[in-house]
Amino acid sequence: MRPKDHTIMIVDDDEKVLDSLKRTFTRLGYNVLVAKSGEEGLDILRSENVGLIISDIRMPMMSGVRFLEKTREVAPDAVRIAITAYADIQAAADAINNVDVSKFILKPWDRYHLEKVVRQGLKHYDTVRENKRLYMLSLEQNEELAKKAVAADKTAASMKKKIAELENKLDKLSTKYPDARAKERK
Repeated sequence: MRPKDHTIMIVDDDEKVLDSLKRTFTRLGYNVLVAKSGEEGLDILRSENVGLIISDIRMPMMSGVRFLEKTREVAPDAVRIAITAYADIQAAADAINNVDVSKFILKPWDRYHLEKVVRQGLKHYDTVRENKRLYMLSLEQNEELAKKAVAADKTAASMKKKIAELENKLDKLSTKYPDARAKERK
């Protein structure tokens, strides 16, 4: 998919970080949404289809780990990337183990590395969505096949009944007109 087909959400309480990341990903053609808090981010997620979330780990009110944890309910397929200025091993472990964060990026980030991580994350998002679409399609097709199998069974049963009736009539006619069969063979 093209970048314009994807929406990225960035959540950070630092406006400079939001502006920098928004510029970077808007320039690359992505739809970019920003939020200054976890609550604001959740509100956005409830109304927008977001494929990838980049969230700061340390934010006031609601931590980034808590925010990312809540995003699993609202946007279960979205790829999650945690970003922080602090090398907090426990926060990284919590983010990775409890919230399915795919990457943990330290500030200041390498722009090219982050762009690559986002592209990979969105490819993963597309793959997950396509797998779900194909799974649902297979369920629909299986249901349709099951209906057709039932209809075919009914048709086969009806045909067997009709054949049995015709064979019965033929037997009665053969009994009533035994010479007809003999003439037919000659």
